[in-house]
Amino acid sequence: MAVSVSAQRSRQLLARRLVEIRDDARLNSRGLAARLGWYESKVSRIVNAVTLPSAADIEAWCTVCDAAEEIPALLAALRNVEAMFTEWRRLMRGGLARVQAGLLPLYEAHTRFRAYSSSTIPGMLQTAGYAEAVLRTFQQREGLRDDVAAAVAARLSRQELLRDAGRQFAFVIEEHALRTAVADAETMSVQLGHLLTAVGMPNVSVGIAPMTTGRAHWPMEDFWLLGDSVVKVEMTSGELSVTEPAEVQAYAAMFARLADQAVNGAAARRLIAAALESLD
Repeated sequence: MAVSVSAQRSRQLLARRLVEIRDDARLNSRGLAARLGWYESKVSRIVNAVTLPSAADIEAWCTVCDAAEEIPALLAALRNVEAMFTEWRRLMRGGLARVQAGLLPLYEAHTRFRAYSSSTIPGMLQTAGYAEAVLRTFQQREGLRDDVAAAVAARLSRQELLRDAGRQFAFVIEEHALRTAVADAETMSVQLGHLLTAVGMPNVSVGIAPMTTGRAHWPMEDFWLLGDSVVKVEMTSGELSVTEPAEVQAYAAMFARLADQAVNGAAARRLIAAALESLD
């Protein structure tokens, strides 16, 4: 199962908050376990983010620690973690095409988009050939049924949003992604040419983060910010959702720092053109 780094971090933050509540009650794990009637090992697994607590566990924990006011926020955090930890196999039961098509209504509901991509061109900027290569790799690796052609069509249908002047898109793409050969040279050439065209679109900003040393920020995952309320953490076939306000704000701050490290306009075109020339 592919699991988002963000999901694991959210799980650890939940565990950390429970530890703080325990400590504020002047209890150690043994004392808390005694009050709850649990084995001490269960408390240890929760505080070390090995086991995700249930809603009942959180309610009992906060109650014995005299912190009942914390329960609603912690239960909301738990629901967020559980949503992000959805198994990809279960998500994929309906096929890649269904997952891709299911994203369109969410994207249609927003007008501002910020996206970071480390190793591939973002889906919204992919050509059909490039998208087919990316999705085919995932389909074969995971042993899923072959609905790649329909999945590609669904992914490309979202690109219609790029032509809506009322929507604004900002992309930060690592230079490394321009040179990652996810497909043959001809497909890569068409893809990079398409990316050059995207640089000139009036409502689209394409920043390229150069392959330089001394970088201060290196995210662990690709992500999309949809407005100011939702983050979609990108994986090959779909995305995981992040809606907790503090997490969304953290992604927004990270994107701003990444954008500061990227080059735009003519400088971005030069890096794309250099990657294109390297295919010869």
